[in-house]
Amino acid sequence: MNAETEEPKVVGVHEVVVAVEDASQVAALYHDLFGLKFDLEWSMPNENMKVKGGYVLVMELEKGQEISVGSLGRSYFPAGFYAYCGSALAGFKARLNRHLTENKKPKWHIDYLVQEAEIREIILCQTEKRLECLLSQALGSELTYISHFGCSDCHCKSHLFFSTDKDSLVETIIASITKLGLSPQSYPAGSLMPDHVSNQA
Repeated sequence: MNAETEEPKVVGVHEVVVAVEDASQVAALYHDLFGLKFDLEWSMPNENMKVKGGYVLVMELEKGQEISVGSLGRSYFPAGFYAYCGSALAGFKARLNRHLTENKKPKWHIDYLVQEAEIREIILCQTEKRLECLLSQALGSELTYISHFGCSDCHCKSHLFFSTDKDSLVETIIASITKLGLSPQSYPAGSLMPDHVSNQA
């Protein structure tokens, strides 16, 4: 079926049969037929769908200090901004809610840092790929990294990066994700993410 020449067949109010090549065609069709609008950076969610992909937590540590990080032991973390690359292939909602929950029992390296640092921004990227490793490898040549942090189950040098300038840090991350052919969404602290992503942000 040719999407450029085939006219959509409207069978009923709730059923549309049409050949399309991408989400933009679906969104345009639904807008023309029903007046519905969709944010194309995200899949059209329903109650049974888990939006998943990669994410970056951008955190601020206001004072330099030694922090005990599980198996890594105690290390000194200077004041500044940190970016942690993670993946939520089982769904953003559960993973981000865990990061945003206070007084939890530490499980991962990042849990120890989040106890001391404040999350200032969350960058999300919907993808089927394990973005944390792809992005960490790209950022390794661009940013200062904390060796062995968050990468116990892979061969990356680190999943945690440091900068004294938040804007520069975020710009570098966004540029690296874009170079991977993906579309990041950034949510500063206090902003609202779609409720199918997180109900606490």
